Amino acid sequence: MSPSILVLSLSPIERDPRVLRQIALLKGLGEVHTAGYGAAPDGVASHLQIPDSLGAWRHNYRLYYALVLSRRLHQLYFGAPWVKFLLANIAPGEYDIIVANDANVAPVALSLQPRLGWHSDLHEYATRQGEDSRTWRRFTRPINRWMVRNYVTRADSATTVSQGLAEAYREEFGIDARIVPNAAPYRPDISTHPTVPGQPLRLVYSGAMAPSRKLERMIDAVALVERRARGSVVLDMFLMPGDAKYRLLLEERATAAPGGAVRLREPVSFRELVPAMAEFDVGFYACPPSNFNQERALPNKLFEFVQARLAIVSGPSVDMARCIEENSLGVVARGFDVEDLAAALESLTVEAVDEYKSAADVAAEVLSSERSSAPWHDAVLRLAQRDGGATGRAGNSAGDGSQV
Repeated sequence: MSPSILVLSLSPIERDPRVLRQIALLKGLGEVHTAGYGAAPDGVASHLQIPDSLGAWRHNYRLYYALVLSRRLHQLYFGAPWVKFLLANIAPGEYDIIVANDANVAPVALSLQPRLGWHSDLHEYATRQGEDSRTWRRFTRPINRWMVRNYVTRADSATTVSQGLAEAYREEFGIDARIVPNAAPYRPDISTHPTVPGQPLRLVYSGAMAPSRKLERMIDAVALVERRARGSVVLDMFLMPGDAKYRLLLEERATAAPGGAVRLREPVSFRELVPAMAEFDVGFYACPPSNFNQERALPNKLFEFVQARLAIVSGPSVDMARCIEENSLGVVARGFDVEDLAAALESLTVEAVDEYKSAADVAAEVLSSERSSAPWHDAVLRLAQRDGGATGRAGNSAGDGSQV
């Protein structure tokens, strides 16, 4: 009989590409159930929907701050409404295997005592993801560190999104996490197309419109290249909805670019994104890091650029730069300043862009989600192959987790 597998996440699962990838993969290993926010994703055996009204830990700010400052973290966590809801609606031992997405559900996963064990998938580096904020460092880092140290370390296996995060988890907590990047599905239906000589290189960005990403630097870099050599580049930016004031700033910068070289466009759906980007020549992304997670990010857009068979120009983010250089996918700028980004764009030739596109075509299957998701499959398969008496570390005891 195939095992029952609970995929647990605090995201709206039906709109979370990473968690949806897990579900699709794990259907081949057992009966998949889900618990999280939002409606049921397609194809699962059951879904426990956490009410949106239970979304905030800080339903009582004074109590939240008091419990953090006094290090009563066990009381804080297990008193959270969404934790109480999950523990009231799922019986200990109800599922054979749990896949827990991010550190914030690790204590719940352990408390539910899955019969065969559990796997922790860490989407972020939990203890440094908001380190650029003093408030976050004081009031969120303690609970995140408590969750990782007392619960994630007791998982039977773990994965995370990049080499940098895996190294940090190993150094700080002794967690041996394998890497599953936020890769895009393989698109064999998309092929390379030649760059047109004498025409502007067509650059594309798609993603969040977040002030922390400093997207205005990318716009200013294109404007600088255009001022030096008219007709060199054009940049289309497919922007997700976000800060209205920041949108106005980007619109002002785009308007100031010579010759309409920068165009802000509405986002396209996830399914349409890669085919839409395949009409361009170069994927462009440079996010100056404001915290460790951004410094060691390996963003999904890198893999989307590859599936679209584009050349890539990026800032010197460590893991992104490593992937680009190891696969000869494009150019890594020396820094995140406008001048550095402009210099990287100006280094491109038609011949080089076509070579980078060909390299992307070669790398597309290797860097696809189908290939890179193997660690999830391996981890759950190992748990599924256990006999009924071997529960491993995660199944031994829920414990009280009271240590801080």
